[in-house]
Amino acid sequence: MEKEQILSTINEKLGNTNFSEKTIGDYVDAFIPTTEENPDFDKHVGFLKSLYGNFSADVAKQVNEAKAKLKPAPEKKEQPDDTRYAALEEKFNKFMGDYEKLTERLAQKESQQTQEQLMAKVKAEMVKQGAEDEYVLKQTLRGVTLDAKKSVADLAKELMQSYDSEFTACRGKGAAPRNGGQGSGSNGKNAAADYFARKQKKEGWGKQPDK
Repeated sequence: MEKEQILSTINEKLGNTNFSEKTIGDYVDAFIPTTEENPDFDKHVGFLKSLYGNFSADVAKQVNEAKAKLKPAPEKKEQPDDTRYAALEEKFNKFMGDYEKLTERLAQKESQQTQEQLMAKVKAEMVKQGAEDEYVLKQTLRGVTLDAKKSVADLAKELMQSYDSEFTACRGKGAAPRNGGQGSGSNGKNAAADYFARKQKKEGWGKQPDK
């Protein structure tokens, strides 16, 4: 789904708030990948409404508490004492720091879930394209971070090149890395056996010593 369409739907469901367009845009970039065809808008809008309500209530409470503690300015003093607001500013900065940490943790959790879901789709697509050796496939995907902005088909196409290289490294140059060859599916063991048979023949494993 296009980002503009996502933003339009979020703003429509969210209603009037003091959130800026940049804030909403940053939230969409962090939590709603454009590769997701049917985002759960109710979940995202509910979170934003809850966040906005809590934020407004906490700020209002702290402002009222700070005002109640403020002493009246001396009658003869013409300029306001700006230091009266130092405590309020400190509390507000602390609150914003906690808010940013919470947002970062949520972004990390959402990113991890997105990676796991995307990895499962890419793996399934690679299997369809012939990456049927489970060990080689696991080695190929180990430590890979997927680009959520790319399609599943594009990611699978890129990783199939890595799969072929990994297959050759694991099974030997004589093994076929795709469907119908020695390295596909249940034939993975045959590929390994053939590899060691060639190595045995080349290096003379198991030969009886000359009498």
